[in-house]
Amino acid sequence: MFRKLVNTRVFSEAAQDFRRNKGHYTLAPNGSREYVEYWNMQEERCRDGYKVGDLWIPGRHYFYLNFTPILKIPDELLIKVLSEQRDKRGKLGAQTMEKILEFPRFYEIDYEWYRYKHVAWNGGKFRDVVSLGAQHICCAKARGAGFSYKEASDGVYNYTFIPDSKSYYFAGIEQYLNKDGILNKVEGMLDFINDNVPEWKQNRMKKSTTMHQVASYIDEAGAVHGNKSEIIGVAVDNANKTRGKRGRKIVFEEAGSFKNLKAALAISIGSISDGGFTVGQISVFGTGGEEGPSIEGLEDIFTQPRNYNMLAFKNKWEEGYEATECGYFVPATMINPMFMDIEGNNDVQAAMEYEQGQRALKEAAKDSKELDRRKAEYPIYPSEVFQRMAKNPFNRAEAEKQIKRIETNRGIQALIRYGELVSKSSEEGGGWEFLIKTKAEAKPVEEYPHDQKGDLEGCITVVERPYQDQNLHTPEGIYQIVFDPYYKEESDDLTSLFACYVMKHYNNIDPVNNNTAVAWYVGRPRDINRCYEVMYKLCMWYNCKAQGEIAGGGQGVYDWFRTNRLLHMLEFEPESLMNTIITSKKNKKYLMNMPTERKRMGLTYLVKDHMDPRGIDEQGNMVFQIHKEYDIGYLREIAKFDGKKNADRISARIIWQFQRRDRVEQVIREAENREGFYERELFGTRTSGDDEPEVIQLYD
Repeated sequence: MFRKLVNTRVFSEAAQDFRRNKGHYTLAPNGSREYVEYWNMQEERCRDGYKVGDLWIPGRHYFYLNFTPILKIPDELLIKVLSEQRDKRGKLGAQTMEKILEFPRFYEIDYEWYRYKHVAWNGGKFRDVVSLGAQHICCAKARGAGFSYKEASDGVYNYTFIPDSKSYYFAGIEQYLNKDGILNKVEGMLDFINDNVPEWKQNRMKKSTTMHQVASYIDEAGAVHGNKSEIIGVAVDNANKTRGKRGRKIVFEEAGSFKNLKAALAISIGSISDGGFTVGQISVFGTGGEEGPSIEGLEDIFTQPRNYNMLAFKNKWEEGYEATECGYFVPATMINPMFMDIEGNNDVQAAMEYEQGQRALKEAAKDSKELDRRKAEYPIYPSEVFQRMAKNPFNRAEAEKQIKRIETNRGIQALIRYGELVSKSSEEGGGWEFLIKTKAEAKPVEEYPHDQKGDLEGCITVVERPYQDQNLHTPEGIYQIVFDPYYKEESDDLTSLFACYVMKHYNNIDPVNNNTAVAWYVGRPRDINRCYEVMYKLCMWYNCKAQGEIAGGGQGVYDWFRTNRLLHMLEFEPESLMNTIITSKKNKKYLMNMPTERKRMGLTYLVKDHMDPRGIDEQGNMVFQIHKEYDIGYLREIAKFDGKKNADRISARIIWQFQRRDRVEQVIREAENREGFYERELFGTRTSGDDEPEVIQLYD
């Protein structure tokens, strides 16, 4: 628990001077010793930071508090209303207030943001976060946290104190920059400095538009003089527009709505790198409530900060995620001024009660998305920021928990092995050998959506080797392969992957991990024949057959197995999907036809299956089928499923739902046809004279 903030108003001394002097920072005559000393002191605090007692704030924070007014509810009025209703905080009635242009208050969340940015850039430690420096920072936040003001102030700081610097503001849509956007805030702050701080005034004669400001003046000969620092806005509809932008500061505004965010960020990181040196700091921040690849880009950067050289935080905000890392998170319980004291400390419990009350109101709304939207835009936990607005029939929360278990549980990690299958020579006894590789060497495709420009070769992943009897033989019928292929080998669109799973049937021989994926291959290699070869090897190793959809690339699978005289390794279409039972192989068709309605039915089966109870753990918690899933890529597809994007792993597992049901029906039919089936002890012993027993017709 961190110490409460006290006496924070002393950090706004210059702002108080401005109010007290009715629009002047100092009443000392211009050029006087007192005047010079005053402005030297203010500039020193802005450059070096300011410390009172044992509390220190960076210079950028001091600049924000004292020299960049923002639109806000007047402090005096807010404090008055709150003091009058102190005993009703969690149940405050509706209040109407007008915002005015006023200096920021000292907020706990602002204090943390500026300190963490300082540590990321300069190195050091703040609270429980350590950095070696030259790092960037990513933030997922609740709406209304004031980050556009803070980041606007940061660019104005560079413009004022760092000659020849460039501060870039990127947004996916131009209106986020200049239609009551972050650059409008920049422009207002620049005007305030020029009007009220003559010592820091910067003319803008060369360029003075909302999208581009240059600190400059032009003499009679046309020569440009002055600070020459710049603030530039760029609407990035193409990631390449960020190329070559070597800024001291780069901001990705409204990153949750930023298409191709990861590509644009990668280009920007390259642009501000000079050999082994970093010459600028990047801030990425955004709010939830979006859909599609835009919010997914922010999610990947936030949940994998080290992959993007972002400052990493232990996820202290969400129970069960403490062992994982993420970016900086600003919950709704930390931004509501109704629950902050005069020093900037938050009454988190009261704010939580208020937010729960707001959610209860949304839950009662006719539109079921209202509650989802509230959670995404005013999150309490990081995962809520990235909650999809589209209806997801899977249990996303359980999928994400299982992902975290896989990422943090060493026992589970030891269970998962990556590598390739190779055939053993006759001298070695024949058969197959699984050569284990490190994850870095094998490079499994586990991201969703995957990077189409990344390495998509893929590898075999195994959690259970084939069962072998005393003769080192794997009996037929224990395992089943299901797959989802892709159609065009040379397509420029690489969104589809080849997904192949070895599933384990319920059986009496080896009843461990039944109905579970025990091995899989997911990838899109340069040569599609590699996919077929990998599936063939898995069929051989696990002594099983493969089933998949004939459309969308299944014909290529069929052709390869037929050419190599391996059709016996492919399944016929399940009999349970036909109206009649076909006994002749000549009338059977290989693989499955999957019309839309059948896919919907299979998805329904899969949704039910992933939350089927499997038992109870040592702590008394229910264990569901999803807790037996160890393919992190499959779990990510479940968590992000919206019915629109390619979901190859899910498509393969839908095939399994039909195949396992067909297997059960085959077993029942075989049992029914065996002589004496109805004379078993289960049905009692028939004697002459007994009435005919009632026979339940299982099939038409």
